[in-house]
Order: sequence, then structure tokens, then C-alpha cells
Amino acid sequence: MNEKNWHLRIGVTSRCNFRCVYCNPEGLWEDKENVSFKDLVELIEASRCNGITRIHWTGGEPTIRQDLPELMKAAKEIGITQQIITTNGQTLHNDINKYIENGLTRVIVSIDSLKKDRFKALTGMNCLDNVLKTIEASVSKLPTLTKLSVVTMRSTLLEFEDFFQYANCINHKGYLGRLAIKFNQFFPCNPRQLSAEGAKYWSEEFVSSEEILSKYREISDIIPIDRSEIEGDNPSYDYYLVKKYNIIIALLSMFSKEYPCGRCHKLRVQPYGNLSVCLHQNKIYNFTNTTLKEKVDLVGYLMKERENLDFIDPKRKHFRGQLGELRFGKVDAPKELDYFKSLIEK
Repeated sequence: MNEKNWHLRIGVTSRCNFRCVYCNPEGLWEDKENVSFKDLVELIEASRCNGITRIHWTGGEPTIRQDLPELMKAAKEIGITQQIITTNGQTLHNDINKYIENGLTRVIVSIDSLKKDRFKALTGMNCLDNVLKTIEASVSKLPTLTKLSVVTMRSTLLEFEDFFQYANCINHKGYLGRLAIKFNQFFPCNPRQLSAEGAKYWSEEFVSSEEILSKYREISDIIPIDRSEIEGDNPSYDYYLVKKYNIIIALLSMFSKEYPCGRCHKLRVQPYGNLSVCLHQNKIYNFTNTTLKEKVDLVGYLMKERENLDFIDPKRKHFRGQLGELRFGKVDAPKELDYFKSLIEK
């Protein structure tokens, strides 16, 4: 039984068609070697044998992987009932009907600005109109909660109300679903912040959780919402209702909270075929070129190991010194949390 809502978070590729300034602007860490279709399908089958019925597809940009629709179709046939995709939204609107037919149930769109000039400056792409088409297509065609995932930076604080108004507008169009917004504190989670230039950019754009909440309250009263009411709840988020616009927002402020473990229950699948159950976990397991039975046993073993972590180290952190390794693999010169704390304490 999957009593704790276990799910797979599958990074199908490290590649992305955006060049976001805070992530991988020069494309330095991407690798074209991805885990095979066969191994992924067998891992999904092994997970289903262990009671898992939910998959979250991510990357890089997952839609870059050409066989993603076929992977989703295979997952649906295996018995996966929830399939979520996190995307930059550039192309999904073109094929969303196919994705839905193959099992897509919910969409999360990463978008940090609603202003065309700033969007282009952040992403290196002039495609905001296409991203907005993906958002509207998702809300109109799926009877679930589509979410925007917004990296909150000092230079985008003034856009909070623009996002509130946009979500309110979409939610009054009579579509099947609704739109909510996740605001993510800008924390050092990418190899970009390992360089002096990237670390400087982060420290200048970082905003504390207190300042983010204060900015919310300048716009409207906000009411805390119990996470049990949220579709696709992430235990690391705090949820609120914005009274003025009657929309749901969430705040992820891991840096300000010093990365406490959220007690999630997910298997993290790297693009290179590695599997782990916790960011705090040092040991990872490669499942490529293994048999289905070996995959079934590995998934079951890791699910049990996840429960042991609560007893072994109940105060473990969500932070990894080697930033971005779950997506990019090994990167050079890892830095510790105290290093980044010192940058904003000067």
C-alpha cells in the first residue's frame, strides 16, 4: 500500500532550451546521455509493484525528450493514475491534447516574470506569449490545479500583484481547472551560484521570507491554508489565500528556514539513471541495465530506507553542498550553506 503518497520524481533530461541567468546560462553542465526508455519503463513498473501511482516529470525541460509522450503512455498503461509535468511552457500548448490522452493530469509552469522584456532578460528567450498559451491551455483542459512556479527575486517583487491579477483573471474564465501560484525564495540550488559572478547575482537578488510575506500583505490580507486542502501538496511550502483576489499562493522559503527536511516521500530519478530518496542521502543507486526484479527490489529497499532516515537523523537538512547534482551530475567546487549565509550577512 502507498499510504504516504509516495511518488516518483523523474528527471528525464538535464537539457533545457532556456538559458536562465541564475541557472545554466552558458549551457556548461548539460549532458545528452539520458537513461534509456526501457529502464525508465521498468522502473515505473517496479514502482507500481511497490504501490506508487503518481509520477512527476521534470528535467531540465522534460518536453525536450522526444519520447516523453510515449513514456507517459506506458506509465498510464502500467497503472499510474497521476502524471504531473513541470515545464517552462514554451511548447507544451502545441501538444497538450496528446499529453492528456497519454495520462497527463496536472501541469506546473515555471515563469518568473509576466513582463516581456524581463522574461527575455531572465530566460534568454522571447517566448512569453507561448508560455502564457501553455498556462491557459492547461487550466482550460485539465480539471485540476495548474500551478505557476515563480522564483522570487528582488527585481521581481513589484510583479506580485501582476501575478495575483493574472491568476484571478484566468480563474474567472469558466475553465475546467484553476490556477494557483508558488513563489519560491531564490536560494542557491544551481551550479551557477558556485561561480563568483553567480554568487554575487544571487546575494543581490535574494529576498528573505519575512520581506516576501510583508510584500504580500501590502497588497491584500492573506489567510493561511492547511496543506491537506491543497492538490499536490509539497510539505516544504506554506499556503495562503489572497483575500483580495481569491487565489491560492504558496511560499517556499528553504534558505530562510535553513533547509529543514520536509518529510516528503519521493523517489528522485536523475537523468543518468541514479535513484535516491532524500537530498540528505549521500549514497545513490544506479538502476540502468538491471532486471525488472532487481528494480522492484531496489525501489522497495529505498522506500524502507526512507523511513529509517527519520530515526537515524531526524534533524537532517534539505541542502546539498554540491549544488545541482541531481540534475547535472557531478559539478566542481561544492560550497556549504554557511558560505551563502555569509554573502547576505555582510
